[in-house]
Parts: sequence; structure tokens; C-alpha cells
Amino acid sequence: MVQISPSTYSPDGETVADTNVKGPYVLVMKPGIYFWCSCGGTKTPPFCDLSHKGSGCEPVKTVIERERPVVWCGCGQSKAKPFCDGSHVPQKKQPQIKVNMRREPYVMVMKPGTYYWCACGGTRTPPFCDGTHKGTKFKPVKAELDREGPVVWCGCRESHDPPFCDGTHKQPVKKIALKTTMKGPYVVVLKPGKYHWCSCGASKTPPFCDGSHKGTRKKPVQFEMVEEHPVVLCGCRGTKDPPFCDGSHAPKKK
Repeated sequence: MVQISPSTYSPDGETVADTNVKGPYVLVMKPGIYFWCSCGGTKTPPFCDLSHKGSGCEPVKTVIERERPVVWCGCGQSKAKPFCDGSHVPQKKQPQIKVNMRREPYVMVMKPGTYYWCACGGTRTPPFCDGTHKGTKFKPVKAELDREGPVVWCGCRESHDPPFCDGTHKQPVKKIALKTTMKGPYVVVLKPGKYHWCSCGASKTPPFCDGSHKGTRKKPVQFEMVEEHPVVLCGCRGTKDPPFCDGSHAPKKK
């Protein structure tokens, strides 16, 4: 194994340019020993160039055993130094939505037209969207009706066929004890394709769903990658931007 001393080093053998970027550094690393800058003063980020001398800071030694992409911390706030854990992502404040929709379905005689069913539950014109969801992850469900007739709209927002009622509101909720196996965050390199992130926390293949949620109201979060790229997936399940880590797992500073 080749040892890389604390110096101006980059994976391609060239000096890394000075930068003001505070976000993570995604680099393909070869096997070797690396020293990550902890003082923030390096001119070869994210690696140490001895700028810390006399400051009391010490670089973090890391051994890479095989060639692979690595997401290095750039903000210095990661709890998994030297790797990024999403702490640089600003926390999004989600508006508090008061649920106004009843659990029972809404039976209405509808005329032909386009309707938008409320998915957040906070609408003042249930079951139709009034824009209350703005600023949240929720989106109304569009429904095209081509003829006049009665429609049974979902009210519990748990239907498997939204926006229409499928009787889910009548089913008793099964109380299943799920043993949480996920820890966070997960830095993974994903190829193009669709993925399902575990939201129940009990998956045996974290952070991806393995069906452990069956029998509960938990549902996996589907997302799609359009190109191969490293991502930081949430492991604490407290993120406001699922499935991605937003630093919610990090203890708040007093």
C-alpha cells in the first residue's frame, strides 16, 4: 500500500486548486493513505497541506483499501469525518399542516372536468386541493372525469388507488413491532435506475426497502437516478427531504 504524506495531493496527481466551495468533494480515490484537512485552511482541499501547524488541529488519517468514489466532507461539520454526512445541507422548515379532511370517504356527483385531490389533508375545501400543500413535499393528485356520475373520493389519504377510495379506511391498523436496523447516513454510489428507500427502518438491506414494512402503514420512498453518482441517503429517518440526508441526525448545537 502506498502512503500519501500530507502534501499537495489529488487523485490525478495534480495540485488541487484553491476553492471556496463548502459542499462535499466527490472524488474517485485510489488505494492508499490520505490525510483530510480538519482546520479548513488548506489550499489543496479536502486534503491537508500542513496549514494547521501551530493551530492545534490535526488532519484525519484515512485508509482507502480499493479504488472507489468517496464523498469527503467540505463544511467541517460532519459527524462522520472525514466523510460527508449531509450536515452541509440547510435544514428545510416544513410548514405545519392541520389536517382538515375526515377519515371517511367523500361521495359526490361530479360533472366532467379536471379535479385536483388534496394529498396533504390540510385543504379547507376537502377533498379538493386549495394550495395548502405549498412549501411541503405533498402534491395534489390530478383526476380527469369524462362523464357525469357519483365519485367516491378518499378521505383517509391511505388509499392504494388515490384519489379514489378503496376501503382502506375500514381496515383495522395492525400494530407490528419493527426492530430498527438502520443507522445513518449511508454514502453510496448508485447507477441509473429506480430505487426504494426504507422508511420503516427495519430493512435488512438498509437503506433500501426489503418489504419489512408489510402489514403497517409505512411505505418505501421511490426515487430515480438518471446517472451514476454518489448520494448521501438518510439513515435516521428524521430527514425533511427523504430519501436524502439533510443532517437531521446531527445533534443540535446549544
